[in-house]
Amino acid sequence: MKSLYHYFLVPFMLISIFSYGQEKKMEEEKKETKKLKHEVRIIMENFLERQDAVVNAQIWNSSNFSNTGTYEFYNNKFKYGLGYNLNFKKFGIRTKGFYSTYNEIFFDTWGQENFTKSELLRISLGLNYQKHLEKITLFVGIDVSYFKIDLEQFQPSLNSSVTPDISQLTNYTGTGVEPLVGFKYFLSKNFSLGSEIRFIRDSFQGNTLITYNNSFNFGLTNNETKFDGSHTKLGPKGSISLNVHF
Repeated sequence: MKSLYHYFLVPFMLISIFSYGQEKKMEEEKKETKKLKHEVRIIMENFLERQDAVVNAQIWNSSNFSNTGTYEFYNNKFKYGLGYNLNFKKFGIRTKGFYSTYNEIFFDTWGQENFTKSELLRISLGLNYQKHLEKITLFVGIDVSYFKIDLEQFQPSLNSSVTPDISQLTNYTGTGVEPLVGFKYFLSKNFSLGSEIRFIRDSFQGNTLITYNNSFNFGLTNNETKFDGSHTKLGPKGSISLNVHF
């Protein structure tokens, strides 16, 4: 009788263990299907960057002109952007875009007044790998970017009989590759805060046109130059995003 009891007990225990494992697996799969796939991000970058007019004054002068310095100055400005992620179990597709305009007036080191207008556009497409914890999602990935910067600077003459008005137009276009790492902290099921840091490698090309107005007494001619270059940095200097999941 005792051995018969054992014959029934052992299969019953094995079936119970197997059923529990299958039930747990089904629960996990159910949780995964309930994860929200769509994510819209409101992004702020470079809010820790500090810039001053002295740097801007230096990059104005054609004799001290640095294409990489100008690109870096404007690309590192504080900016807002929007992003969209399509998230799967372990991988995600990510996109984002930034568009900014600036109108500035500053005085250079000689006390000369300068006016600048600039437009910046940067769009990115990338992939990431995600590790989901209880309230935190960790991710690593890579973005590929296209960017464009249009810069117009104008320096009016203090005395038209001594110096001319000077206009300088600079245009940049380029591409970037950005390996990245970051995290998202979930405030609730539908909202999270995120941050990331990227190793940014940009390559660009462009041209600069310097035009002298009221220059008939100075013998100056307009000057156009083409250039190309690259820039590498770890950044941005401060990145935060408010993410909506649905």
